[in-house]
Amino acid sequence: MTSAGSKNGFTLIELITVITIIGVLAVVVGPRFASSDVYEIRTFYDDVLKATRYAQAKAAGSGCITQIDFTASGFRVSVDSDCDSTNGFVAADIVNPGDFESGFTELDALPTGTTYSATVDPLLFDGRGRAMNSSLAVLGSAAQITVGAYVITVEGATGYVQ
Repeated sequence: MTSAGSKNGFTLIELITVITIIGVLAVVVGPRFASSDVYEIRTFYDDVLKATRYAQAKAAGSGCITQIDFTASGFRVSVDSDCDSTNGFVAADIVNPGDFESGFTELDALPTGTTYSATVDPLLFDGRGRAMNSSLAVLGSAAQITVGAYVITVEGATGYVQ
């Protein structure tokens, strides 16, 4: 049984304290959710992964050497113009499977402070889909492409991209 003078609910002080705490959290944590850098890094990583897989599949499917060349701000995928590796690699634009335009590239600037590197640059794939270096030698170990905290591994002997 409750006394006649007591009422259930929160005091004004308690409500103001809770609203103040929520406001402070919104100011401190809110910008982290609104920052697009994390999404831009992940999008770039996904684009590199997709392009690397496409280059490997294109090489295995067509029998022509394909190349993914990494630049400071992006990458470019190309194919051997004459499909004859005895003449070395002569780059020709490849059709982008996303928009069917000539030239499969990503040259948008990465977010400030993002690291982007590849252990083998350029990375080529032979007609069997195996990963090679610029000397057209099949890689003896895996190549790694790093985008921020994300790592793409390309197995040399099989060309498997993971």
